[in-house]
Amino acid sequence: MNKIRRFFNKHNIPNLMYYIIIINVAVFVMDIIAGSLWQISVSNWLTLNPGDVIRGQIWRLVTFVFVLPELGTGLVNLVLWNAIVLYFYHWIGSNLEHYWGAGKFTMYYVSGVVLCWICAFIGYGINLVLPGYMDTMSSLLLNSGLFLAFATIYPNALIRIFLILPVKAKWLGIISFVGMAWAVLSGIVLGDILSAMTSVAVLANYLLWFGGEWMEKIRFSSKNKVRKAQYQSKIIKVNAKHAVKNYRHKCCVCGKTDESDPNMQFRYCVSCTGLREYCMDHINNHTHS
Repeated sequence: MNKIRRFFNKHNIPNLMYYIIIINVAVFVMDIIAGSLWQISVSNWLTLNPGDVIRGQIWRLVTFVFVLPELGTGLVNLVLWNAIVLYFYHWIGSNLEHYWGAGKFTMYYVSGVVLCWICAFIGYGINLVLPGYMDTMSSLLLNSGLFLAFATIYPNALIRIFLILPVKAKWLGIISFVGMAWAVLSGIVLGDILSAMTSVAVLANYLLWFGGEWMEKIRFSSKNKVRKAQYQSKIIKVNAKHAVKNYRHKCCVCGKTDESDPNMQFRYCVSCTGLREYCMDHINNHTHS
């Protein structure tokens, strides 16, 4: 692992998300032009299709990163949503790179790509046995893995839903994580192996980087709770052991003491058995015993 880190520290790509976004935009524009002039889709030649990779189209192992998902219908709607998505992921990537450095950020992104390869070919193998495998993969969930990392590092960052409603990143991260876990389960049940395996790739990459940190937090939290309970138990025992009488006079009726009311006077009742003491409010107003 240290050798890999040193490699990426030496061969990193500064402003990686900037270049990815630029190529995403270029592919999107080519899709619009090619679709208008020749009714063909450039993206269809770029998505990750394990079957086509095996047949020699190895460029798909890289180019799927530059394919945007279809987020709307109509040119204006499509351009608007993709512009928002691209800006959002550029903002997330820039913050992660600023926090980690270019080397570690490049390593995180590349590990996500490699896990997408692995899971895509696992899904392709499953398709040989079970039907229902959708054989292309774009960059949507791969970039969603960036958001999980961002929400972990900047949990209190405010993100405005629809540019209006402010929500902390940690809550959106939890929703995103649960959504991916659900995609894994539903994909397996419904036979949509691509959705399942893509989500597995993203979650595996996240847990590869943050799983140890979360386990450490859980262990520390459980140990801290045990230590806190033991400490509180000791304090209670010590207080009970060293509890002392911190007053001289106490009323047998109301329990008032010379500590709780320093101005109160106390008297012993000569009619009561033993030394029974009363405050001035009850010295003449009590039942003799």
